[in-house]
Amino acid sequence: MYIGAITCQMLDTKKFLALPEAQFLIPIMVAVNDLTLHETISSNVQTAITIHRRDNDLTANEMTLLEAQLELLSRHSFGLVWECLELMKNLEKKAPTIIAFLSSFPEIKNFYDLVKPYYQSEELCRIRNNLSFHFGLDHKSSFKTLHDGPSRVLISTMNEELWYEIASESQAHLFTRPITKIVKDDLTDKEVFAKAEEKGLDMKTVRFNLLTLFKTIAETFIEECYLPK
Repeated sequence: MYIGAITCQMLDTKKFLALPEAQFLIPIMVAVNDLTLHETISSNVQTAITIHRRDNDLTANEMTLLEAQLELLSRHSFGLVWECLELMKNLEKKAPTIIAFLSSFPEIKNFYDLVKPYYQSEELCRIRNNLSFHFGLDHKSSFKTLHDGPSRVLISTMNEELWYEIASESQAHLFTRPITKIVKDDLTDKEVFAKAEEKGLDMKTVRFNLLTLFKTIAETFIEECYLPK
């Protein structure tokens, strides 16, 4: 899933564009690119955090900003999953040959069947709409969970870029609620994070299944379009 050693194959663009499914294969390829790059960037940031924790070579503020990068990537991953599910639904409506292919092999159909139950996920829709790409107005519900001590506003030495701790904490609160269906406030922090982690792992599985489907579709339909090495 991660980009390591790079090899190259050349695609016959003219032959590819002549495929009846070409218009559907392009967004599938976009999905593969985005899912793979997102996972690679997330992995690189996680590795950097691990190294800096080991070496203890960053200040607390610098570590906070690095961890905030990973939080942002995590939220966006839910948005990517949602958009990929939307793509799957569009393929079902408009690309019968691709759907027929997915249904013709038991191994591939298994991945297909595993992602379909998430098409109407209200939790995922709320995360995508309010946390991944947009900024809702429902942050007041998080006020009761925010600590009442001083909070940091970090300012970079170059360009005076800003980061607000109180906003990050509020965002984290709203992030856990829609994915865990938490409606009571008597849960402990440990229970909240356990449920959030469980749902996060669930979404990782869905993302893996979607990537497997898209890669299989793309490579199968363009196999004859590769130029000889």
